[in-house]
Amino acid sequence: MTGPVATVAGLSAAATRLRRAALRPLTARGRALPVGGLGAAAAGAVLGDADLVRLGLLCAALPVVAVLAVRYRPGQHTVIRRVDPGELPLGEAGTVTVTLTALDRATPTARCEDTLPAGVRDRARFVAPALPAGSRHAVSYALPAARRGVHAVGPLQVEVTDPFGLVRLRRTAGGTARLVVTPRVEPLPVARFLGGRPGEGQLATLSITGGDDDSTVREYRLGDDLRRVHWATTARTGDLMVRREEPTAAAAATVLLDNRAGAHTPPGGTDLSVTFERAVSVAASVGEHLARRGFRVVLAEVARAPYVIPAGGWARSGGRGLRQHLALSALAPRGDLAAMGGLGAAGGGLTVGVFGALSEDDLAVLAGGRARRGTAAALLLDLAAWPAGRISPPGSPGLPAGVAAAALHAAGWAVTVLRRDTDLAGAWAALGAGAPPTATPARRTG
Repeated sequence: MTGPVATVAGLSAAATRLRRAALRPLTARGRALPVGGLGAAAAGAVLGDADLVRLGLLCAALPVVAVLAVRYRPGQHTVIRRVDPGELPLGEAGTVTVTLTALDRATPTARCEDTLPAGVRDRARFVAPALPAGSRHAVSYALPAARRGVHAVGPLQVEVTDPFGLVRLRRTAGGTARLVVTPRVEPLPVARFLGGRPGEGQLATLSITGGDDDSTVREYRLGDDLRRVHWATTARTGDLMVRREEPTAAAAATVLLDNRAGAHTPPGGTDLSVTFERAVSVAASVGEHLARRGFRVVLAEVARAPYVIPAGGWARSGGRGLRQHLALSALAPRGDLAAMGGLGAAGGGLTVGVFGALSEDDLAVLAGGRARRGTAAALLLDLAAWPAGRISPPGSPGLPAGVAAAALHAAGWAVTVLRRDTDLAGAWAALGAGAPPTATPARRTG
């Protein structure tokens, strides 16, 4: 009996799968109509009403005809998608253009929905009209860059129905387009770093200026130090001119991005850490600011290879590589500051650290790294100023931001504290001016 029983069971399972596949495209109306039609046909047979029998059978057969017409109706869309621009800073919006083409045969009216990255927007839905063979239909919609990273837009979900609403068939059409959302970059003002302690390997009066030209004299710009006015050239040209100070021979800068998971607020409802997103934006702003002015910039993170912009490399890349590198920055579940590339390297140069919560062990590492380097500056995030903030990394004795800032300052770092409403340009200016870490940074106005 085992053989026949197994055969019957197999046939039953196959029949079940076939029935489900047949019913899957049917809407609620499409499933109800055959039931009502067969009931009407049975009633007509009992009453001897031939017309009622024919009407019932027609109703029962109509969903089958609709399934065949929709499923095997010739003509499908080809889809081309374009994201413009393909790279966007966080908070901006781009445009997605979807072009549907009917190739050799006409296509029916279709409801379409584009597949979007999580957290970008609710939906992107539109109706594509019936298209004659060889014709096109283009639809555009706005796509906000709401989440940093590299995202795939698409494919397109195409839904086709019959005129009676009995059948709904969904197809996937087209591939995906790439959208790179880079961190937001804020412009920073001219800043002057004098080093932590006199004569201690500092960058001697390192002036970070805004000039991009190669000449040694340029026009005066608002905010320039009047002591740099070049009077001979000013008298000759009639315009106020200033000397352009190039970075010294030690024009190397290391930007340290603290990406340890324990040093930032935990991810919230969007699976993002708000303090880490702020830290990435700060690191991008500082890195671009220094690279624009001819520095060789090294961006270092925990558990990730450093990214290097060669001296003068900004003119060739425009910072695109740095932004794309930071678009993929993520929290490292394990690791400590001692493993961060470039922290303990000997030699001069400028080090700018963007740190989250620091423990006493972290401060010891940073103090040791400072002793082997030139000028060191820290932008320290006060986690307690953000929602769901905490003071210390889990598993280590943490310190409040003010205490950590004072300890860094005592170790020779120039320090400023960033809070939720801190204006980065004002904090950068205070950092360059050597303001004490307890000073209240300017607040963002926007």
